[in-house]
Amino acid sequence: MNEIPVNIAIQLLPLCEKEKALDYIDQAITIIKHSGIKYEVGPFETTLEGDYNKIMNIVTSIKEEALNSGANDIIINLKISASRVKLLSIDDKVNKYR
Repeated sequence: MNEIPVNIAIQLLPLCEKEKALDYIDQAITIIKHSGIKYEVGPFETTLEGDYNKIMNIVTSIKEEALNSGANDIIINLKISASRVKLLSIDDKVNKYR
């Protein structure tokens, strides 16, 4: 069975001082960058595109990295877009604005 691709927007909110929060966010983006998943960084969240389970494993890695790196409290917000008909890709959604 073929996996239905999804778009998942992730927003990591470390509950700490701004400078340290940016370090945790940079770590999260590095995890995403090295995952091989298509992604686009935005000012408030990063959108990933591909297999649901692979992306959820990335979310788990982001959570664990932040907590293991010293974050005491974090919030991770997710938005998930899926379609049985035709998923609009990241490019479909934003190319006309580039």
